[in-house]
Amino acid sequence: MRVEHYAVDSCKLDVVRFVLDRGGDVGARDSNGWTPLLRAVCQGAKTEVVEELVRRGSDVAAADKAQLSVSAAARLLKDRQ
Repeated sequence: MRVEHYAVDSCKLDVVRFVLDRGGDVGARDSNGWTPLLRAVCQGAKTEVVEELVRRGSDVAAADKAQLSVSAAARLLKDRQ
């Protein structure tokens, strides 16, 4: 994982902003191909964290190595609730 993913895991908007303000990449991918946005959705991050990543240019159509997209992950999680 990269620092951007750890920032998302913190679930703290100020940490995410801190990392991105200092050159963090919203498109960074981990070993599974997860972007910070996909990780935020799958980890159930606060809406404000997801919104910040989108506002900063995250690719909402990005998919991981297994072809799981952000929208598909969100639908799966919604169906579980």
